[in-house]
Amino acid sequence: MVRSRRGMEKETAPPEDVAVGSKGARRGTRVEIRETAMDDYVQPQRGHGDVPYRPTWKDGPLYKQEAAYQAELFYEKMGDTHLIIGNTCFDKHIHKPDHRALGLYEKFVELGWEAVLDFRGNESGEVYLRGIMEWLSTLTKDDRRDPPRTVTLTGKVNGKPATMSLASLNPVAKFDSKADSFYTFIKENDYFNDQTKIVGENAMYSELFLLGKRVELKRDNLKPLVRVLLSLMVSNVATRLGDLIGVRKWELVVLFALMTGQVHLSFRQLVLLHIWQSRNKRRKKLIPHARLISAFLRKQGIVPISEKPFEKPHATFSIAEMCTGDRITHVKTKLWHKIKFGDGAKLKVLQWGKQRPSQGEMDDLDSSDEELLRKKRAAGIEVGLVQVDNMRDRGSRTTPRECSMMTCR
Repeated sequence: MVRSRRGMEKETAPPEDVAVGSKGARRGTRVEIRETAMDDYVQPQRGHGDVPYRPTWKDGPLYKQEAAYQAELFYEKMGDTHLIIGNTCFDKHIHKPDHRALGLYEKFVELGWEAVLDFRGNESGEVYLRGIMEWLSTLTKDDRRDPPRTVTLTGKVNGKPATMSLASLNPVAKFDSKADSFYTFIKENDYFNDQTKIVGENAMYSELFLLGKRVELKRDNLKPLVRVLLSLMVSNVATRLGDLIGVRKWELVVLFALMTGQVHLSFRQLVLLHIWQSRNKRRKKLIPHARLISAFLRKQGIVPISEKPFEKPHATFSIAEMCTGDRITHVKTKLWHKIKFGDGAKLKVLQWGKQRPSQGEMDDLDSSDEELLRKKRAAGIEVGLVQVDNMRDRGSRTTPRECSMMTCR
């Protein structure tokens, strides 16, 4: 007896006015998750042989469930096509001028992560979601001889295996441009559960938070530039969806590594860690790095020619895009990007390619608040801004982060 899996919708036949074999017919308008209907679950050798057996996932990670049923439990967790698409993280295109203006580009380069900013996957936006789902559903981990450096993830698509490792990600893009000896490969448990084994708690809070001490893990408690970096990080580095008000503990490690360059994390290892964790947590219906996994499977040559890709145009990460929410506003003047957060914190950075105004020159002729700031400086009210100007007069090289810290405190 054959039945369709509950919750899995099959792609409808192409409309009659679309020629078979045409671009529209090949791609369709919806993603196909499963190519064929699934047989009933196999009854294990135990009592009540006349009662159909359905595996259940009550607790514990997926990899600890019965191996024969892990794939089905994964599909059941992820839900129908609509939910799968909605819970997929599609890596964004990075608008480099904004990234450079914020002073973040150099921080990625310092870790050898410049390819992370350039990566787009398939230029047309095509993502092979059916292959990704099949690969994730069959995934296994092998620590090999020297974990965590040698950990690999192996899954199958159409019966063909593909192993993701530090080495096999290199043909996709040179995500870690420095030698492997440069990077610190961290343990999975330390990263997700015991971050103090990687970097001291006091150092993280001092570098990342406005008060410089232990506070509630909320976005509004971060320094202004770190908040911007967090938005980029959750879309392209340590990807996740949903609540962006809170901060996860493992995100502090990545933020600290980027802001200071003192912890040399491997981006490739972060990809492996997040893929494995997302696959195995029962309540985590997330596909991280969909464009990257899709490109990897294509490089491995295991995506069937018959698979219809899902078209997802590239979204762009820019200052304007980041400030579309109710709690963040963005004003772009002739020279500056001015960002104001919901709690009143402000960040002002010079646009990439613009020249900083000379001493005594109006910052922005079209900005009504510049004259007010100028009067306050003259009166000595804005002490932080006076300190910044003094530093510039002395030729000090202040970064956007340093300037934002002084003007927002």
